Amino acid sequence: MFTDTAPDIGMLYCGVPWAAANPLLQLRLKQYYGEQRLMEEQFPVARRWLELVAAKTPGNIITNGLNDHESLVPTPPALSTPIYCESARMLSRIASQLGLAAESRRYAGLAEQIRTAYLNHARRPDGLFEPGTQAAQIFALGFDIVPAADRPALLDALVQSIRTNNNRFTTGIFGTRYLPELLCREGRADVAFDLVNHTNCPGWG
Repeated sequence: MFTDTAPDIGMLYCGVPWAAANPLLQLRLKQYYGEQRLMEEQFPVARRWLELVAAKTPGNIITNGLNDHESLVPTPPALSTPIYCESARMLSRIASQLGLAAESRRYAGLAEQIRTAYLNHARRPDGLFEPGTQAAQIFALGFDIVPAADRPALLDALVQSIRTNNNRFTTGIFGTRYLPELLCREGRADVAFDLVNHTNCPGWG
């Protein structure tokens, strides 16, 4: 598993969201600088990591490790599963850019298996995702876990949660990072504006 700091200072492996920085940085460096050499060097490293996660996660649901760290509400380990799904998608994209068609298909297929498993595990009869927190809905929407037809209702539920919480978030470091971006992308910049301009705790003000 990847170390959680670079250079390593002896911290234990914290889980998928931290390690996913490796494939994410590969894609971002290629996107902004056209840097493919690093992808060629690091793809085998990321592949070994993801294969190890897959071997330790036979049911495709993450069962340990930190997830939405420093969340204001309790978060179960399974909440990391959408980021596991996105990690497989990232490896599929990297493999495709490197001309590794079979590996690209392998990780695209793994991502779909993870998505299906998480839908069966976390989606409640009312359409929300367990445990019903803002972060759970953000991850389901932001990482394209939820089917397209169900997105509007889930977005409405997320907005309602923010509004009834006096335009405040209950998320940790990952949910908070994705929340304003998700709201703006989904046409709710008004909610994002109120969220980031809230002056009481918790809030940027």
